[in-house]
Amino acid sequence: MKFVAWSLGIVALIFIALMTVEPRAFMLPVWILGGGWRDSCDRDPIATYLAGNHCANQTRSPLTSASANIRLSASGQCPLVFAAAHANVAAVDELLRMGADPRRCDRYPDVLYEMAIGSTCSSSPGISDSLLLSYERAGIRPTNPQELLFVSAQSSCEPGIRVAIASGASPSRPDASGSTPLHYVISSSSDMSIKSAATLVAAGASASALGADGVSVLTEAKRRLGSSANWPRMEAALLGEHPS
Repeated sequence: MKFVAWSLGIVALIFIALMTVEPRAFMLPVWILGGGWRDSCDRDPIATYLAGNHCANQTRSPLTSASANIRLSASGQCPLVFAAAHANVAAVDELLRMGADPRRCDRYPDVLYEMAIGSTCSSSPGISDSLLLSYERAGIRPTNPQELLFVSAQSSCEPGIRVAIASGASPSRPDASGSTPLHYVISSSSDMSIKSAATLVAAGASASALGADGVSVLTEAKRRLGSSANWPRMEAALLGEHPS
């Protein structure tokens, strides 16, 4: 009995200390008794699945044709956008096969392209490419291809550049600041920037195009990137040659 009393005393002291540091600590017992210990698989199996996480007790997909268009309770997002935001290409394809209607998503279709071209393309261009192909197969098209082209060029997202051009965007048209898409992709000499430049030039963009300051793309690129190890490859891409 003494040991039990001593143990309870220690627990009480720890709880009081927690209350001093974090007043909300009193919610801990409520959280435990209320089932807050359960993981996301129990709380929202569909969101967990769309996020690409595997649940041990999940032997098959929790998606159904009925749930494909029901907004997720926690985030309020449509399932298609949620899956795309988590770069889950398989789930996007599954939702589309089950009849998910992308038109029910807020800011359709722009939000879907934002998910594919943002951070996803920077870290995993292959996944971005797969998402964009999924959209194409489902008949999803950008509302403003020219804007999509500039957004893609600013992040050197080559898959997005290809989709924008295929959708009718002009690779040579300058934006309001006088910059063409090529002006944006020469911000670095990364492999993706080089590939983006090659795609733009192959579609008709010119490295001799002048910016608002009267300086050509090629001249500006050399000024920025001439000392980088990848400059010969970028120069070849801008000149329409096959970069090695």
